[in-house]
Amino acid sequence: MSNEVFKILAIILIGAILIIILKTNRPDISFVLSLSVSVVALFLIIKTFYSPAKSLVSIYKSSIGNNSTIGVVIKAIAISYMAEFCGDTCRDYGLTALAQKAELAGKCAILVLSIPLVSSILKSALELSKL
Repeated sequence: MSNEVFKILAIILIGAILIIILKTNRPDISFVLSLSVSVVALFLIIKTFYSPAKSLVSIYKSSIGNNSTIGVVIKAIAISYMAEFCGDTCRDYGLTALAQKAELAGKCAILVLSIPLVSSILKSALELSKL
């Protein structure tokens, strides 16, 4: 796995050098290159870590049972990474307002995703308080 990570880092570093070189003379091409390198790196990261994450989830499900909590946590992590990725990409090109909206959208999505989990925790707490 470390070889794949080094490949991803090499792609990002080479892309960053090319982007810096092109940024002054051809900002339009540097933007497209930055977006392309980011998307390629994202897909390589997902490809590299999908299998270990999937096996971790299956181990968790087989040992504890089919628990929806781990699904919520994994979805929340994925949403937060995607929102951060989108926000950082916008921020790289001076689009701070759009970056903040991307991060806000991610936070709202995580909030909505966690409502059933918070609701079940509150119901359990109320049941325990009646004892």
